[in-house]
Amino acid sequence: MNNITPLLKDNRKFSSYYFYNNFLLRIAIFLKENRGANTKIELIISHDAGNDLILQRNYIDSLTLPLIACLGEQLKKYYNSLVKFNFINSPSNLDVLAFLERSDFINLINEKSYLNPNGEGIFIFDKRYFGGYKKKPIRPEHKIRKYSLTHNLSEKLELILTDEEKRDYLVQHFAYQAKDHFHELLETTKNIGNKSILYIEILAELITNGVLHSKSNLYALMFSNIYSTKFSIADCGIGFYNSLAEKENSFLYNKFEIINALKDSFNFNFNISDKLKESLLAIFEALYFSLLKERYGLFDLILNVIIESNGVVRIHNMNSQVIISHRFINQLEKLYILRAEIINKYSEDLYDLEDDKSNKLDLVKLRDKCKLEFIKFGEKLLYQYSHDIKFSSVRFYKVTFKGVHIELEIPNS
Repeated sequence: MNNITPLLKDNRKFSSYYFYNNFLLRIAIFLKENRGANTKIELIISHDAGNDLILQRNYIDSLTLPLIACLGEQLKKYYNSLVKFNFINSPSNLDVLAFLERSDFINLINEKSYLNPNGEGIFIFDKRYFGGYKKKPIRPEHKIRKYSLTHNLSEKLELILTDEEKRDYLVQHFAYQAKDHFHELLETTKNIGNKSILYIEILAELITNGVLHSKSNLYALMFSNIYSTKFSIADCGIGFYNSLAEKENSFLYNKFEIINALKDSFNFNFNISDKLKESLLAIFEALYFSLLKERYGLFDLILNVIIESNGVVRIHNMNSQVIISHRFINQLEKLYILRAEIINKYSEDLYDLEDDKSNKLDLVKLRDKCKLEFIKFGEKLLYQYSHDIKFSSVRFYKVTFKGVHIELEIPNS
């Protein structure tokens, strides 16, 4: 008999924190206890689907949909077959089912349509349970999106000679998609000013990194209400550490130098395994690598969300998470200025190729300043974990969830 695991349990909202801290733990325990057994996990919205008092409106946070899609992919690999998702059409479930259909989640996990007749599903489910409820107008910009190296895209990349040109092609390709999917919401987010094009550029870079380096599909969703604009992007790939391990050293970047520099910051009275340290410090390493790049990327996203919009960014890697907010404004403002100087120096290099040595030397000097300030930023964040656990900006989870997940919130006022 299969184990039916509910998403919604004990009257708890299905948030990202609940997903990592509770839901994944239940799944991991079942998989461990039934390894090799002829039994399989199944998902259900709620065991209490018939009780209107148990399930209230909007219980599933929209930011968790990319995580649920990634979970489905990981379970499919584990079992080498699709896992069943039970959607029960009852009075208490109508709002949740309507939300899942409006967000295009149902089409995404099915992935079989006249446009994609050979699509591979993520879950097995019965579409007959959907319908019969009052539908609200569909907002296309609130739909969950999937990004991947499709067969046609892979064929085009094979015709391109260099890795840099392949990357440029992918960034251009995903920039067009990101603009189509998210530009309208970003344009109406008052608190980002005139930087919607910059955000599109950054999102295209994140999507390219996800499908290229994580070696997996990537899922993203943006959602806006009167209070804030939220964004969630997740892959189920190899994670930051393994991705960074494939990088080559350059005149500007030495592999794992931030991981090695911050290891000493773990000298406090907590029993943290080397695996957890690696998972956490790889986040800092990825941010530092992004800080030194010629392209706008993850660290630019953080700088703009925090400094320009007073928002919050959460980055999850394997089984650790970093939460970056306005409490780190002093360190981030210094890095913001240095980052602008790096971008300007790269721009100068495009038009002054004869003075390449001089520009490289200037970039190295900026790198040294960045490294000092970045280590201060990392040490402060880790210090707060050791001295202020209740409101810590670092979280560790018992279950490893493969890949990288990034959430951001931008207040609309």
